Amino acid sequence: MVNAKTILHTTLLMIAALLFFLQAEAQYFNKRIDFMGLDMPENGFSIELMIDGNYILFNSGRSINYELGLGRTIISPQGEVLFEHFNLDETGPLYTGTANTSTKLLDGTFVSSGSRGWYDSELESMITLNKYHEDGSIEWIQLYGDSINQSIGRAATEQPFNKNLACVGSINIPPVGNGDVDAFVLITDSIGNMVQLSTFGGNGVDEFLNICPTIDGGYLLGGYTRSYNSQGNIDHFVVKTDSAGNEQWSKVIGTPREDSWADVLQSSDANYVFCGSWNEYTIGGTEHYTFPYISKLDSAGDLIWEHTYEDLFEGSNYYTKLRIVKELENEDLISIGERAGANLGIMLRTDKDGNVIWYREFMHPTTQSYGAANIINDVIPDGEGGFVCGGWLYGSPLDSIQGQDLWVFRTDSMGCLVPGCHLVDNVEVHEEEVLVSMYPNPVQDLLSVHLKSGPMPRGAQLELYDMHGRHHSTTTINPGAT
Repeated sequence: MVNAKTILHTTLLMIAALLFFLQAEAQYFNKRIDFMGLDMPENGFSIELMIDGNYILFNSGRSINYELGLGRTIISPQGEVLFEHFNLDETGPLYTGTANTSTKLLDGTFVSSGSRGWYDSELESMITLNKYHEDGSIEWIQLYGDSINQSIGRAATEQPFNKNLACVGSINIPPVGNGDVDAFVLITDSIGNMVQLSTFGGNGVDEFLNICPTIDGGYLLGGYTRSYNSQGNIDHFVVKTDSAGNEQWSKVIGTPREDSWADVLQSSDANYVFCGSWNEYTIGGTEHYTFPYISKLDSAGDLIWEHTYEDLFEGSNYYTKLRIVKELENEDLISIGERAGANLGIMLRTDKDGNVIWYREFMHPTTQSYGAANIINDVIPDGEGGFVCGGWLYGSPLDSIQGQDLWVFRTDSMGCLVPGCHLVDNVEVHEEEVLVSMYPNPVQDLLSVHLKSGPMPRGAQLELYDMHGRHHSTTTINPGAT
C-alpha cells in the first residue's frame, strides 16, 4: 500500500527499468466487440450512460441471414459486455442514424433516429424515430415519409421546454435523382405524433446530421451543404429555428474546397459551438491539409472565435476532421474525430475558448495496417473525470482480425488508455492483458499496486502526479516485491 492522504486527486504513473505501462485493472479498456458473435458487419453510432452506471452503445447490426436491424450493446464500466439487444422489422431493414444519433432523456429513457429501407432500392426509404426504455429495449418505432420522398433520419433529441421530440436528416426532392436533396427537421410530440416537418437548403445536396435543443425552446441544427459553394463542395451548415422548426437564421461556413459537416451545441454562456474540418488544399497544388476546426457563434450566428489546429500536425497530405463536440461541466470542450483516412481515431480537449489542453490518437491492436479503420462516433464523460467512446473498427486482410466490429474504449481525464501516457512517449497497451493493476486510480487515500507478471524488477519506481500532470512524489519499490 502507498499512502497518498495528502493528495486530493492523483494520477499514478509507474516507471520500471524497461519503462512499461499497462492499463489500470478496474478502469480503462480498449474493446473490440463482435456484436452477437455473428461475424457480421456492425456500426457503432452513439453511446450513453445508463441510470445503473453501465453504458449503452447504439448500433446497427446484422442477423445470421444478413438482415439489418437496430442493435444495442450494454457494457459495464470495466468494459464487459453484459447484454445485447437486436430488433428486426418485417417491413424492411432498419438503420441507426449517424454519429451521436441518440439522446438520453431526463427520465433515463433514450431516443434515436435512423431510416428503414435505406439499403433496398425497391423499398421506399423512410425516417424512423426510435424510443427506448431505460434498459435499452424498444418502446416504440415511428415511421415518417412516403414512397416519393426518399428520406434518411440521422439524429434525435428532446426539447425539455415542451417534451417534444425532434430528429433531423435529409429528404430527396422529386423527381428523385435530380441532385436536389434538402435537410429537414421533424418535430413530434412525446409519443411520436408528427407536429411539423420543415426543410432547408438550395438546389444541391443539403443534410442535417445533428440537432441540439436550445434554452429558448428552439433548436440548433448542424450538417453540410453543397448548395452554396461555388465549386459544389461541402461547407458547414448551421441553422437556428424556433420551437416550431421555423428558421431564425442560417450560416454557411467553410473554404472553397471540401470541408465536412458541422456538429453543434449550445454552450453554457448561451452561445453556439460547432466543429468540423478546414480544408487547406489548393486546387492544382501538390499538398493537402485538412485540419480539425472549432468555432463559436453568438446568439445571432455571428462569429466570436474560430480555431484550426494545424499546429498539432506535421507533414502534409493528411485528412483530419472532428465529428462531435460536447461541453463538459467545467465548460471545457471535448471533441472526437478521425485522421489519415480514418486509420486513427482522434480526441481533442480544449478550454471554453478553443485553446488546446491535449490531443490524443487511438487505434485498436487488431486494426493497425494500411486500409484498416478506427472510427470514433461518440464520446461521453464517464462520471469520474474520464471519457468513454464508441464507434466501429474495420480490419483489413493484413490485420489479425478482418471485418467490421463495434469499438468501445475508456480513458482517464487526460485521454489516456494508460495513466501517464501524456508524460511518456511510446506507451503500449495490450487488450485483455493487465500485468500491473493499480486501484483506486485516481486515489485519495490508500493505493494498492499489484504486479501480475512476476517479481518487481530492480529499480522500479512508483511516481505520483496530480490531475494536471504535476509531479508529486517518487517511491522506490523493493526488488522482488509482488
